[in-house]
Amino acid sequence: MENMCYLRFFQASLNAPALDIYINDVALVKDFAYKDFTKYFKAVSGSYNIKIFVSGNKNLIVLDENIELYPNNIYTLAIIGLFNLNGIEINLIDDHLRDINKNYSYIRFINLSPSSRDLDIVLNNNLAISELSYATVSSYLELPPGRYNFKAYLSSQQKLVLENPNMTLDPGKIYSGYVLGIENIKDSMQIVIPLEGATYLKF
Repeated sequence: MENMCYLRFFQASLNAPALDIYINDVALVKDFAYKDFTKYFKAVSGSYNIKIFVSGNKNLIVLDENIELYPNNIYTLAIIGLFNLNGIEINLIDDHLRDINKNYSYIRFINLSPSSRDLDIVLNNNLAISELSYATVSSYLELPPGRYNFKAYLSSQQKLVLENPNMTLDPGKIYSGYVLGIENIKDSMQIVIPLEGATYLKF
């Protein structure tokens, strides 16, 4: 159907408790924990109200926001921010890549580290993306499939804050690399690399 879209949620708020998510006042997700993804939900495009509560307590609302979803799009709604500071918010990310070469892999990077410092992304010791700011989505990289050594540096200091020496990309797949955590909180920095829905969802 031409007026359909897909959406999923991603809980990327480092210190948030478990959350309940309601869409148009209907419960969609319960006990949603840090680093969890929901499945993709198929929906009619249009306007939606999203409310997020501390799990099990509808008196503790932490977000009330309206969003617009457009037809033939695939969305990840990332819950970002620090729960005890400026509050959480939704970063609406469009998984929009469609036409790909099945012999290559595709990946983009999204800086969801709320320390708000720009990051340089390095793959196999080559600078791939420079000065990726907080809540920003990079362009897609078209890469030969295989294993990559991923590193993230603070752009201003060239300080290494995250490394994954075994980032594996398969041919014909589309990925997003979500950078999470805060660089001055020990062991909190990490990268989560799920497949994007554009790899396998059909309209």
